[in-house]
Amino acid sequence: MPQKKEALIEIPTVPDTPGTMEAMEAMEEQTDSDSEEVPDSPDSPPEQPHHLALQIAVLTGCGMAYQMSLGMCMPLYARYAEELNLGEAAGGLVLAAPCAARVLLNLKVGSLVDEWGRRPLLICGSLVMAIGAHGVASATGMWGMLAGRLLVGAGGAAADIAAQACRLDVAARYPAQRGALLGWAHALSILAYAAGPVVGGVLESSRGVRSVFRIFAHTLFATALLYVFLPPEEASRRASPDGTAPLLANDEGRADHRHRPGSASASHTTGGLCTRLCAWLCALLVPGGRGAGAVGELLSDPRQVGQMLLRFALTAGWASWMIVLPAHLTHEYSLSTAAIGLRLSVMTLVGFSASPVCGHLADRFGCDGVARSGAVFSAVALGLLPFSGGLAGVWALLAVWELGTAAISAATNAAASEATRCELRGVQSSLLGQVQDGTFVLMPTALGFLAASIGTTATLGLTAVVQLAIIAAAPSLQLPHSARPALVGGLTVKAV
Repeated sequence: MPQKKEALIEIPTVPDTPGTMEAMEAMEEQTDSDSEEVPDSPDSPPEQPHHLALQIAVLTGCGMAYQMSLGMCMPLYARYAEELNLGEAAGGLVLAAPCAARVLLNLKVGSLVDEWGRRPLLICGSLVMAIGAHGVASATGMWGMLAGRLLVGAGGAAADIAAQACRLDVAARYPAQRGALLGWAHALSILAYAAGPVVGGVLESSRGVRSVFRIFAHTLFATALLYVFLPPEEASRRASPDGTAPLLANDEGRADHRHRPGSASASHTTGGLCTRLCAWLCALLVPGGRGAGAVGELLSDPRQVGQMLLRFALTAGWASWMIVLPAHLTHEYSLSTAAIGLRLSVMTLVGFSASPVCGHLADRFGCDGVARSGAVFSAVALGLLPFSGGLAGVWALLAVWELGTAAISAATNAAASEATRCELRGVQSSLLGQVQDGTFVLMPTALGFLAASIGTTATLGLTAVVQLAIIAAAPSLQLPHSARPALVGGLTVKAV
């Protein structure tokens, strides 16, 4: 039956006969002529390459400057709080404030990114972050610093989601290289963030801790100005013409729960329970109307649920890396904080080198296999750290962990570009951001409590077990090959 609203034509498979082949050739010639009258989709190769080059240059340059500034400031918050005579509890509240703001705003911002466009949210978000960073640099007590950090979180929700949607837009224009492109973007972010603590330490020792936060504010003001030069977006966004992001809902945004050939319905798999739970939690925060319909449509797709579960596993590993691993290395090997920080920064270079390679592998062998393999390797490496037998074993396992996290990031980003059509990428990015920020709000406290109660060895092992369970429950990130739509004469066609 024809699906007019979804631009799908379902053609029954029949034996190859001369008459059938002639009819198919005639249909293909007709659709070829019809498709010439349809304007290019936003996800098709651009007619003006210099616009795309400008977009990539601005996104890459501003993203690296932002990540380096974050890396500059992150190690200095504890010292700044001490300089302001804040207690440990107040210092922890200040550190957690941006994540709390993001959790409250992510889903609302995601719908605005799709409705208003990427560029306005990039500019406004960067300006709000800059104001917040200036407030942090000028703070004289807890409330001033807390207000500034909340603004940083609110602006970061807008700018980060819009930037990720832009990256997915660019990658979708080149389906065969989307993993490699997003892998390189992730690698450059890692490199910039890893360089931040070194630069921040030099600036803090020569000009004082407040100067670092002022430089952060000035950098954000500059990125807001640079985002003005992004090429304007097309007003109408449609599904990708290559068939990699098929429509999943009708024009009113109600979810289409049709059963895809060769795949299980989301409501009848392990991921279906996670889908319903995620939908209920998102309904508490997402705005009504179009935003709610977009969230419901995305959560009806098992591929999106799989990305969210793998993002949770990835973020749980990051939280353990930040909270439990330093305590374990200090307790077991008597390493100083400076020595641990230096070695962990060097380890990030492994992730920098691996990200483009993992993205290429995702393009070559499929996103699901690469992401799932990386998730398993990173979880196993984390769980085996207490049994490494020495520091050499620790650093080897951490290198495996970095390789695994690079594979998850590159492959899930490529899967997001493949599975999500253009006008839903803001909401999709906000859903993944919600999972990440929510995990960062809850996991550090839980991991700290567990480490104090049962020890760092048991906590690392328990985290690995939870990660492996989540990985096993995650639905596939890709449709089965038989269920993937093909492109015939500019129209998406499925055989049934």
